[in-house]
Amino acid sequence: MAANPGPVATHDQIVQYTAVPKYDQYGHGPNNKGGNPPPAPLRRFPIRSLFLIIIPPLLAAYFVIVQTMLASPDPDTAPYGHRNATWVFYSWFLLGVWGLSMSNYGLQGVEAAMLERRFWAPRNSHVLSMHAEGTWTSLGGWITLAKAVIRREGKPSQLVGRLWVLLAALSLAMYIALPLSGLAMELKDGYVKASGHPEVLGHNWLNYNDRQPQTELPRAKAAWLGGAPMTLPGASIIYSNSDTNRAEHESLKGLPNSLPMEGGLLDVFLAPQAENPVQGNAWGLRLGYKCDLVKSKSEFTILSQRSSDLYQSSPSGFRTRFKPADNTFFTRNNQTITFWNSSNPPYAGNTWAYGETGQIPLPGVDVPGNVPWRNASTFDDEGLHVAGSLLEIALWQLRTTASYENEVEYTFNETMEPTIGDMGSPFFLDQNNRFALNESFFPKKVHLDGEDKFNVSAIADAPEYATFVRADNIVTISPPIGLRCLYQYETGYADLNPESTTFTSFTATPRPKPGAVNTSPPFGVITEQILNQTYYDLYAADNGATSQFYSNSLIYTSFVRPEMLLGSVMRAFAMDALELMYDGANSFNGAYEHENLTSTKVGRILGPGEVPMLLPTILFCIWAVGCVVIGVIYGFQRRRAETLSADLAEDIRRGMPSSAGIMSNTTR
Repeated sequence: MAANPGPVATHDQIVQYTAVPKYDQYGHGPNNKGGNPPPAPLRRFPIRSLFLIIIPPLLAAYFVIVQTMLASPDPDTAPYGHRNATWVFYSWFLLGVWGLSMSNYGLQGVEAAMLERRFWAPRNSHVLSMHAEGTWTSLGGWITLAKAVIRREGKPSQLVGRLWVLLAALSLAMYIALPLSGLAMELKDGYVKASGHPEVLGHNWLNYNDRQPQTELPRAKAAWLGGAPMTLPGASIIYSNSDTNRAEHESLKGLPNSLPMEGGLLDVFLAPQAENPVQGNAWGLRLGYKCDLVKSKSEFTILSQRSSDLYQSSPSGFRTRFKPADNTFFTRNNQTITFWNSSNPPYAGNTWAYGETGQIPLPGVDVPGNVPWRNASTFDDEGLHVAGSLLEIALWQLRTTASYENEVEYTFNETMEPTIGDMGSPFFLDQNNRFALNESFFPKKVHLDGEDKFNVSAIADAPEYATFVRADNIVTISPPIGLRCLYQYETGYADLNPESTTFTSFTATPRPKPGAVNTSPPFGVITEQILNQTYYDLYAADNGATSQFYSNSLIYTSFVRPEMLLGSVMRAFAMDALELMYDGANSFNGAYEHENLTSTKVGRILGPGEVPMLLPTILFCIWAVGCVVIGVIYGFQRRRAETLSADLAEDIRRGMPSSAGIMSNTTR
């Protein structure tokens, strides 16, 4: 918008000069009389129009392809991407700058055609001069217009014309979208595909049972007691079902993945692990398990039957692999309930517990080898319930005065939340504040082989079992806590997808053939054995955070709280899975080459940036669609010149219309 523009032509004058006369293709028209030379013939300029129609949508499509197919959607969770990410990243900006130039090249051509249409014709010579100067492509033109609008000199369409506004909007959309696109993606460290097969650690179908006998439980329990990491060896990738939102699981958000300390995982696949992510097909363990703290007796499936008839042998002749202990009894549904207590701690302590454990026993050894222990259905909440593999634990605790009670300072945390409010208690403090058994709490009909009854209440008699518990030194009886776990497993082959850390195309296989001297237990057995009738080990598994030593005594500073019980059980499941698949190993001394997997290597990958991809995508689409529409409608129409003449604005400003028309054939 130049200062002191001088005389300004009216809109009607502009239309008169810019309207396309009805000439034929040779320039002959109704005013071509006598010796007046005919105006230049009308021509088409398809090159500019083709640039305008083809390049913007191609560039927008390339951006979408880069973001959706070449960029890693979540490189923190799955740091795997295309090996050419660096070239793609820098080529985008080169193509973007070139595409912007080509779109302006095409828009300058279609501008000349649109100015000859009455709807788009400028209102005065001042507006026309702005077109001639190409201000709609420059930052200076946009700022000048913005200042004029702020000063309320008029609407944009009145100040510069509707065509100028349209062309400026398309150009501005690209100018904004291009730098935003750079903020919508960035290069990150990750892994890219490599050649060759990786060295992996982990069992396969052929060697699943090739392990030293009687080593699984001691090794897994030692790891559990020692608070071993719940990560897998190597890259530690836990492959999840494609429907799993890994962002909802803290243990799966980034590498290395770990098995969870709470909640559970409904559907994961443990495959052989390499130092880096791998791609291909592998055999492994498909697992699903979850544990929830119990707030009501009705939430239990097995322990809720504790008041029914109980049997020392299965009432239906069900054969188990392991002989039940004397304090383990069957329900009518062939589930077992074990009544137990913490007995004496390894050191003199100040807590004691009575517990009940419900579980489903392992079938006998005569079960065919190709029949899974527990049939897996779907690996979701419903599938876990259908599979019916259960572990339930209820725990009642009491606190006594500690040894050297008056010589050591400590604070005992009695906070317990949540507790089971409607399950009662096996013991209580009587009116004299002394320990007493609640006989009504225990099952009435416990059938022994050849006998009529069994005194379960004796198991809860703390003064009888624990030397440090006296009827008069009990300080507090805690309300019960408990949890319920569902779990299942299946073995088979699956495709491993490092770009999403998911597994697909799972194909179940029969149970691996038994080894010469050993058969691996199903998933869940090691967990049950780790937790079998254990109480003080729950403190140890909590890394000693709730205990302190004084002299020759161990003083606990809290009960086993619900979150401690849950964490210990979840860690037991983790050690179980790691033992079955990797023998609890973390080194690659026993690694082997896996011919069905492809290696990866460290490299640069493309990931999302700080700006959401949707924002530049919308701007690119607006720019591309606008260019295509006006290019198709106006780009191939005949006009007098390829672009607008720079000399026209001065002629019209002085009110001196050009005798040869407002267009020249000079290409700008």
